Amino acid sequence: MGFLRKLDDKVINLLQEAYLWLLDRTGVYLASVQVALFAYAVGIALLQDVNFFLKLLVGALAAANLLFVYIRYIMQDKGQTKVLNMSAMSLRDWGYRHAFTFFFLFYIPPEIMIGNYVGFSQTIALLLYNYTFLLMIRDRDKKPFWEPKAKLAYDTI
Repeated sequence: MGFLRKLDDKVINLLQEAYLWLLDRTGVYLASVQVALFAYAVGIALLQDVNFFLKLLVGALAAANLLFVYIRYIMQDKGQTKVLNMSAMSLRDWGYRHAFTFFFLFYIPPEIMIGNYVGFSQTIALLLYNYTFLLMIRDRDKKPFWEPKAKLAYDTI
């Protein structure tokens, strides 16, 4: 179990660095990333050939979830990063979070084996969506999107 905890921490740190890089260069809010990932996954679910009532249920759950993410967007816009960071820290220690993570990881090998790459990408999007709730937020440190090439010591000779 220690190996999986270390791997989980590495994934969180990698996604944290990726989001901070994106925030510094574009100013995109974390809730916008969450909406994009969730909309992709729900869009695939709604486009599949399933029962109408199941589509209706998925749509209703998606609307409720997007309302929750919208509240997080407003909180980040108002500068309430401490509240969002405390929420992220408490979710990192929540015991059931690992069950959700393993639930999504359980679906990846069968999707690959049967060649359902759309379902595989949907599972990855939902897994990333769940990890976005664990990311810490800070104020933007504006940086150019394409950083200029640093001069090396031998370039000045």
